[in-house]
Amino acid sequence: MSANADIVIRLASAGDIPALARVWHDGWHQGHAHLSPDIAAGRPFDFFLPRIETTLPDCVVATVNDEIVGFAGWEGDGIGQVFVLPVWHGKGVAPLVLADAEQKLKEQGHTRIWLQCQVGNVRARRFYEKHGWYLAREMDVDIGTIEGRKPQRVWRMEKDVDRSGHNTLVVEAEVRVLAEAETNQPVTLCKDMMPSVFQNGLYYIGRVVECPLPIPPGENGTVTMWIECGAYPFDVWAVGKHFELRGGPDVIVARAVVMSVGRCP
Repeated sequence: MSANADIVIRLASAGDIPALARVWHDGWHQGHAHLSPDIAAGRPFDFFLPRIETTLPDCVVATVNDEIVGFAGWEGDGIGQVFVLPVWHGKGVAPLVLADAEQKLKEQGHTRIWLQCQVGNVRARRFYEKHGWYLAREMDVDIGTIEGRKPQRVWRMEKDVDRSGHNTLVVEAEVRVLAEAETNQPVTLCKDMMPSVFQNGLYYIGRVVECPLPIPPGENGTVTMWIECGAYPFDVWAVGKHFELRGGPDVIVARAVVMSVGRCP
């Protein structure tokens, strides 16, 4: 199980199905069974075997000496599976299959891609964050078992795989989220809000592409956010600049002041 073993990445084929099902079963149970034992009881090996066929041909595998040790599958603009045999964890397999899947989606023209990670699976979330993914939101989904679908809480992770043509800044700001009574609408500080700055008689409007720390209505906090701001001047977001965060064109949900700013690497 050497970390220096030659890992080969290739597209999956129909002959790989039994091995892929084993990787999926063993990898899923290793990372999730302790979080959802009731769901794990309904996901034996025979559950995974017919379902792995649906990932082909949109699936890459990692092999060592012709043995399949990991894989990643995708559909549309989302990555549905990234799994590695438990004995190969920490040996460089997962980053390779993940990167290959990301590249395939980028080649298909997707600029922002997503995946889901079960809430509580901190090891997986840290892995994705290490490789450029960010938390978009927490949400409820349902997951398949032999007894039917069951509810599960997940972190939706996203990644921008093509930043060409975008001017993205990292802005640290002191933010005050307005109370719902002030806006007469539900208030949520989240990704995809529109930050707007008034300067020289014009409103400059961007879009928040990452905002990892939610702040409850009526409270203050410091937030580091990535702001996609197109081609307008960099100095719009100067330190000390006041701006608003909008949930829609006419809905201001927060007011903020820039504490520091830099270009996104």
